[in-house]
Amino acid sequence: MKSIAGNAVFNMFYNALSVIFPLITVSYASRILGASGIGAVASAQNIVTYFTMLAALGIPSYGVRVIAQNKANADRCNKAFTELFLINLLSTILALAIYVVVIISIEKNLEYSELYWLFAVLIVMNIFNIEWLYQGFEEYRYIALRSFLVKSISTILLFILVKYRDDILKYVFVVCLGTVGNYGINAFQLRKKVRFNFQNIDLKCHIKAIITFFCSVIAIELYSLLDVTMLTYFTDSKNVGYYSNAVKIVKTASNTLTALGAVLLPRLSILFLENNKEEIKKIIKNFFDVIILIAIPFFTGLIFVAPHVVSIMFGKEFTPSVAVMQILSMLIVLMPLSGGVFGQILLTSGLEKEYLFSVSGGAVVNAVLNYILIIRFYQNGAALATILSELVVNIFMIIMSRKKIKMQYFSGDFFKVILSTMVMAVGLIGINMLTAGWPDGTVLLVKIGTACMIYGICLIVFKHVLFNDILKKIIKKRFG
Repeated sequence: MKSIAGNAVFNMFYNALSVIFPLITVSYASRILGASGIGAVASAQNIVTYFTMLAALGIPSYGVRVIAQNKANADRCNKAFTELFLINLLSTILALAIYVVVIISIEKNLEYSELYWLFAVLIVMNIFNIEWLYQGFEEYRYIALRSFLVKSISTILLFILVKYRDDILKYVFVVCLGTVGNYGINAFQLRKKVRFNFQNIDLKCHIKAIITFFCSVIAIELYSLLDVTMLTYFTDSKNVGYYSNAVKIVKTASNTLTALGAVLLPRLSILFLENNKEEIKKIIKNFFDVIILIAIPFFTGLIFVAPHVVSIMFGKEFTPSVAVMQILSMLIVLMPLSGGVFGQILLTSGLEKEYLFSVSGGAVVNAVLNYILIIRFYQNGAALATILSELVVNIFMIIMSRKKIKMQYFSGDFFKVILSTMVMAVGLIGINMLTAGWPDGTVLLVKIGTACMIYGICLIVFKHVLFNDILKKIIKKRFG
């Protein structure tokens, strides 16, 4: 059995790549294509995501659990994989057919129709969307290294191919290449893990669970996609560009932390099957404490550095993205909790319906608030709607997860994190006044360095147990 800590490290590395590479690619593409170009790509990608969601059904989430529970028995694992692959194949064909019909019917109203046809490759490649297989086997090292290879090649091609404002199609080609590369390598490596077994195939046995997971995915994706969809409808490409760039930065940061909890899915599935509640509580509490330790100062710091991040990464044209990023910064706390802690409890304990209820509630709130707020506040309204809907999801999940596991999350360490973060914020306010007029790059480095120093010292002074334990282990390892 693979180490949870090791899996967490590799999964964080994998998700860190999803932060580092976009920092490079989005920054470069924004300066080349401008707000309108980035907005047009975001709108097209937003539409195609609805259909990739349909193609995938709920298999990416459901498949992890199935593989994790059957991997000890090769025959059962092969059979389960074959069944899920066939369902995925059928759903992909259906989704692609519907997408083609829809695009043909609205093509005359699309500003860049070519983008939508090129993005169709993402639907086609869903046939080989078998990441869940490798996650079920806890192959996070392989996933991380493969992703690094593909992202490196894509980034190099971006710099080679995208040089002018009208290179939008080339940019989309590079974006699609990442998915093609990842899924293609997964397909090539497939025989190392499983074999197709078409004997006694039973697709029906998975349908009920897949539908439940699919409904959950729909709900999640709706409040992830509706903001851009409604911005596209009510505003123009520039507003979409301002919003989408800010979202990319914040969500890549929050997804890195969510990855800490994502590695729990296969392990918790087994522990809930064994009804080992004490071990479950221990693992969940440890991950909750780590997320809180990192996420709260992270989101607070982002509020102060957002102007410099936007200026450095995207240029002055994207100044309206600053307010969006500051509003969305709270996602750095909320998303890892819903996706990495409370959501994992529900998904691995058989409470799929409760999970569905939680995310559906968030989707409804998001749709209503988007309609009310986007009309008045444009991209800032979309950001506020996203934060409020994610908060609703967290509240629902906390309530629902207590059906299975009742535990105390908020210990003394939690309040020490809050207090340390408040002191850090006061320090950053002082830095704001002292560095007025300085270059953005210099101010950003000073703020990050000062924030880390103040926060770390406060945790030591306030005797934060987890932080001090980690610090002691680092010192012992480094100096003996």
